[in-house]
Amino acid sequence: MSGETELFLVLAARAAHVREMIEPNLTAGKVVLCDRYSDATVAYQGYGRGLPIAEILAADRLASGGRRPDWTVLLDLPAEAGLTRVQARNSGSVLHKREGRIDDESIAFHERVRSGYLELARAEPERFTRVDAVQNAEVIAAQIEREAIERGLIEAIK
Repeated sequence: MSGETELFLVLAARAAHVREMIEPNLTAGKVVLCDRYSDATVAYQGYGRGLPIAEILAADRLASGGRRPDWTVLLDLPAEAGLTRVQARNSGSVLHKREGRIDDESIAFHERVRSGYLELARAEPERFTRVDAVQNAEVIAAQIEREAIERGLIEAIK
């Protein structure tokens, strides 16, 4: 599949997701969490695949209706460590499905994606929280919870 085909499939899914799920829930006063959104598109299709970032941003604005996240948590992990985790996940259980072609990409591709995410975080430090994902899950969760409390998104869990 070409990078352009992949981009348009991602953006078609985003347009539907925004209009069918995100906007109705925000209108109802709910908090919406997404595990990937526009930043992922820029990182994967822009930095990873080499498609023009300005054009990706313009197309994404159309697909998302201009809806941007208030807060983005970047779980930062060196590419090699991430691929090692993916391989362990994929071989460890039939309950985990492969992410598809992305799992099979080169280390250079994943390093470009990581660099893209880090560049996005540098460009908007007030929106991003970078979390060192080398840490164990409990430490990561505690850091995210602290940041969410500081941002007034949740109350302290007792």
